[in-house]
Amino acid sequence: MSEELPLRDGSNFFGSLFTNLEKKEIAEKFAVQGWSARKATWHDYEVLCEWAELIIEGNEPILFHGPIENPDTNIDRILKTLRDAGIGYSGEYYDETGGLVMEYAWSPDPASR
Repeated sequence: MSEELPLRDGSNFFGSLFTNLEKKEIAEKFAVQGWSARKATWHDYEVLCEWAELIIEGNEPILFHGPIENPDTNIDRILKTLRDAGIGYSGEYYDETGGLVMEYAWSPDPASR
């Protein structure tokens, strides 16, 4: 990320993803929305935009976390990308003091698969 990006230190967004997609395929869902996506380790991916740096890692469930600027506005943009891709999720975000601000969860309708 560029040095001028004013992201907070540490993650404030944490989630679990429920999908049959591979982590690479999840990253690609963000890439088609204009995010940068790259392999972060041998098995994990990172998706980046001007207001977020998110890591996609682990298995069953896949974990999704990182810092997000203006979460009141931007979390909905992330969650919409997941819903549009049919990726179920659960998680939470925290304010700068570490206080829980919001919990969220969504599961696709099994009939729509």
